[in-house]
Amino acid sequence: MSKDERNQTHILSSKSINEQKWEQYLVENLHSQDIHDFIVWFQEKNPFWNQFPDAVAILESDLSFIWTNQQFRNWFPKAANSAPGQTIHEILNLPQFMDPTEENVLETDPFEAYQKNQQIIRRNMLLPDGRFFEITLSPWECPGEAGTFLKLFIHEATERHKLLGKLKNIHKVCESFGTLDNLQTRTLEERRRFLLSGISYMAEKHLHYEIMELRLFNPSSKTLDLCAHRGISAEAIERKIKPDVNDNGIIGYVAVTRKSYLCQDISRDPHYLPCAQTARSSLTLPIIFKDELLGVLNVESSKENAFNENDRLYSEIFVHEIANAINILRVFDNAKQNHLMACVGKAHDTISTCVNRMILLSSEIFQLLTPEQIQLQKSLYQMLQGVDSIRQAAHQLGAVLPVTRNDVQNLEDFVEEWKENFAGK
Repeated sequence: MSKDERNQTHILSSKSINEQKWEQYLVENLHSQDIHDFIVWFQEKNPFWNQFPDAVAILESDLSFIWTNQQFRNWFPKAANSAPGQTIHEILNLPQFMDPTEENVLETDPFEAYQKNQQIIRRNMLLPDGRFFEITLSPWECPGEAGTFLKLFIHEATERHKLLGKLKNIHKVCESFGTLDNLQTRTLEERRRFLLSGISYMAEKHLHYEIMELRLFNPSSKTLDLCAHRGISAEAIERKIKPDVNDNGIIGYVAVTRKSYLCQDISRDPHYLPCAQTARSSLTLPIIFKDELLGVLNVESSKENAFNENDRLYSEIFVHEIANAINILRVFDNAKQNHLMACVGKAHDTISTCVNRMILLSSEIFQLLTPEQIQLQKSLYQMLQGVDSIRQAAHQLGAVLPVTRNDVQNLEDFVEEWKENFAGK
């Protein structure tokens, strides 16, 4: 290898992937017709580029491929066998494009938009198979043909997209738990059943829990009474559980420790009591309002290692919403005058509107974070917990009554009511 070739290799094999140096070299040393040969040479001399974690492609102005790296071919197998002149649209499988906020589906094709404007474009892309990507299109200037070539970078963000989707679904459904209209127009028993049906609907349709049991603490009997369930055995339905670390299963253990409990393999956990024959792993969370134990939510899966830290995160947010909704019920149950009820409801709605907006803004910030920004992600989670504390403070306007036991029920009829009234939100 000549000295010039060694210099070229040094520039292009830098792990920083310094695009400015790369482009400068191309502008100074290459003509456009040599670019393909150069890239082939570059791949042979610099295998790191094919180990790059994101998908990268270089396209002609007509969107046909010049080159793709190995990750691109892994994610989009059609690219590995693409014929000369095959375009990006023939490789991608009917994607759906969204703006960077993930709020709006775009009808405009970003590749066509780039061809018109020749400017950097950033979009989100959702494929029919559920994979979610962030794409960046930018021009690659070469001598005498400025803007002729297109650089395409694709970053996979499927897990982050799913997490954000669940956070938004929690927000959309749970904001209806304590609205003034739903509380004022129902009797005490109807309000309790409405809340439990909403929890059941949320757990099934948005959090996709296969097996669920919700138990509320009964101060009179000092027991955790079953109020809503799905998929559990007759033995589990009849089981009496107290907040105790011994002989009361994971639910009793969590009620005492007041910390969420992730069990990846129930067969190896000394605290576990059988809940469903098909269960293999579980996630159990305390329902706490300030320092008061309100109950425990236990969810299980037929798969081992079914739950991860992200599941724990949005499930903890969900039980915070449950705790707030239960406390709102208690406030309304204790209200003796319509004026007091109206004041509490108005204050709650006003603060909830602001807090819910903060949750949505936090979700938007979350999507801008890269996987490497772990500390910022942790800070954002802490901020969400702080936002929840603000909401809890608003609920102190009314007196607190003990939770009374409801009859055990599957609540299927009330889930249908929830679907009719709130499924479209």
